[in-house]
Amino acid sequence: MSTQVDLVRQEFEKNRYNNNIDTSFSQFVASTPPSESAPPSVQEFFQYYQKLFYVIPKEGDINSHRYLINTSEAYIGASEQSDNLQALQEEITQLRRQLLEAQIGPAQAIAKVLSETGLNFPKLPEIPNLEIPTVFNPLGNTETTVEREKRMAERDTDIRDEEQERNRR
Repeated sequence: MSTQVDLVRQEFEKNRYNNNIDTSFSQFVASTPPSESAPPSVQEFFQYYQKLFYVIPKEGDINSHRYLINTSEAYIGASEQSDNLQALQEEITQLRRQLLEAQIGPAQAIAKVLSETGLNFPKLPEIPNLEIPTVFNPLGNTETTVEREKRMAERDTDIRDEEQERNRR
């Protein structure tokens, strides 16, 4: 028993072939890695940031929370807030010096009276001359105003250089 099968052959002209047949390899193309594609949106960036928050080191010149703070402050011009904070820190430092001097004065007066009366009390230890930094940072970092201004100027220069480099590309 045999059956007859009709075969139909469809042909295209050479110039119509590419219009009718998809010749691209869209099925076998590997997806583009994120680093080569467009940068993440702002929303995606903050989603990544939330996921990586505790993985990012606190301190460091790059790739750290400190770097993000410094570059963001430089970008938004947080200098007026920094100036206010700087003035408050200097006032705190001055008040601490005054408090220390106020505490040292009575102790020295007592020591003087004791030595003049000739009582046999043990000699009081010398009160050291404590160097208090001109800038107090609650995070534990201390630096003088000159050091801070120098660091801020260097950071601003670095940020400007990075922006110029990005604009050249």
